[in-house]
Amino acid sequence: MVFSHALIHEIGGEDDTNRSSARKILGSYNEFVGMLTDDRQRKHLDKLQESEADGDKTFQKARELSHDFRDGVLEFFFDEDSGMCDLTRIYGVF
Repeated sequence: MVFSHALIHEIGGEDDTNRSSARKILGSYNEFVGMLTDDRQRKHLDKLQESEADGDKTFQKARELSHDFRDGVLEFFFDEDSGMCDLTRIYGVF
């Protein structure tokens, strides 16, 4: 919950790097959850065979969203310009 509050705060903030990362994280997460709440898309993904995934538009969209989410998290916590990088090194990496 603390993470989501930080992201929401950053969306309205002055720092372009953090604002971009926060939008990427929350936007991709929201869209991915939206896909899973859509019965048609969820059932399609449930029935999809692994061998068919590479050519499937729905799967590829979900994969793209997961990559956007990953990239946003990496930018937010590890980009030198984010202001979170030093905090992540000190408190987040053991």
